[in-house]
Amino acid sequence: MENSEYIFRNATIDDVEFLATAIIESKKIATSDKVGMANLFELSVEELRSYIVQMLEEEIDGCDFSISSFIIAECKGNPVATFGGWIEGVNEDDMPSSLLKSNLIGYVIPLEHVKKAQEKSHLVSDLQVSREPGAYQLEYGYTLPEHRGYGLIGKLIKLHEKRAKESGCNVSKMQVLVYDINTPAIKAYEKSGFRVVQRLEAKDPEVLKYYPHNKEFLLEKSL
Repeated sequence: MENSEYIFRNATIDDVEFLATAIIESKKIATSDKVGMANLFELSVEELRSYIVQMLEEEIDGCDFSISSFIIAECKGNPVATFGGWIEGVNEDDMPSSLLKSNLIGYVIPLEHVKKAQEKSHLVSDLQVSREPGAYQLEYGYTLPEHRGYGLIGKLIKLHEKRAKESGCNVSKMQVLVYDINTPAIKAYEKSGFRVVQRLEAKDPEVLKYYPHNKEFLLEKSL
């Protein structure tokens, strides 16, 4: 397929179904079908997908579940790849993305499932980093299998870099978290100029009941 068949655009409300799929699939790795968020909240993948759609439809800017964060690669009128990205702490209320995301989860996901996740939060705390205010955060890079091999993720990263530079917020770096055994993703990021700056490891082996892996890399790219 020729690269000229792809067009790139900002995501819209019409893309929420594809974005929900991307959010779920991007967190899987080749050796596991575990979906960490579904397991922590004790939801089926389809239940989680439905809740993610609802959170996206709230159209809250500046966090993981913001439609405005995503750029879409489209082929023949259909979304085939996407990547989310936002400037940490730059939103209507200057709130950290973790709080915006937490508020969305508490608003959409039933309380009994939120409590189940809270009971397991100690297991995954070592895999969580405080997002750096003013840094451009990347999350949920995903390409449909039949469109892989055309460099779409690299092109989406470049578009996010352009967005960061043109934001007027003096963004100095981009950051992304990835499981340390997700070699294809790491290679794609390194090819785009990222380097590993931090290694995270969940010490409790029980975390593997819920997450695909217990080790992550934080990668950065200076702008």
